[in-house]
Amino acid sequence: MKNKENNCKINEKEEIIKEFSKILYNKNENDLIVAKGVTDFIFSLDNYSLQSQKFTSKTLKIRDKVLNNQKLSLVFKDIEKIIDKKDVKFIMAELKNSYSNLLKEMFNFTLKAFGVKCKNDLLETFLNSKEYIENPQLKALFENINNSINDKIFTEKIASEINKNKHPKNWNSEDLANFKIKIKELGFKFQIIATTTHYSNITMNTATQKLFLKILELNLPQRNVLLRNLVNESI
Repeated sequence: MKNKENNCKINEKEEIIKEFSKILYNKNENDLIVAKGVTDFIFSLDNYSLQSQKFTSKTLKIRDKVLNNQKLSLVFKDIEKIIDKKDVKFIMAELKNSYSNLLKEMFNFTLKAFGVKCKNDLLETFLNSKEYIENPQLKALFENINNSINDKIFTEKIASEINKNKHPKNWNSEDLANFKIKIKELGFKFQIIATTTHYSNITMNTATQKLFLKILELNLPQRNVLLRNLVNESI
């Protein structure tokens, strides 16, 4: 009975390795080659994906197992206790798409914070409000940004500007939280300015404008506490 159980576990492990091999090489390779392929794939990820905790538990376990492993021969040790064959495709895709998903999250968060539905509305409103904007960060934020820039570059430019020229590929969770807090604050200021122009793509009633102005009257620690709570609710 025990031998039968052991054989089942060996078969499960083999199936998992075959699935990794199929994804990486589109054919069956020996265990060490597949272990090296998985290791190279994970170490080739950007720093954000190597540090982020925003993965499903099984993906985190596989990533950290590889990062903390010292020998290729140990990459697949007891892997059948962590994941099933059906998990492999999802894990590899989740790791591969981590950075692009981060950019999508920041892009959508930025549009929402600035009260617009699309990037073109944001850029058009900024151009129409530019003469009224004195805030240096708002000015710098949209410097040299135009409608021809794709969403990825657009988001990376904003992200780097917010976090002092630190590229989002090198961010950690704290950098992302700081980005959201700062974007919320700049969004408040921008919406108040933009709604006073005749060409704004933002609509804001008087009560909301007064609320935003009250928020901006708070001192920096008070404002950060409020913004952090708002950010946490939206994550």
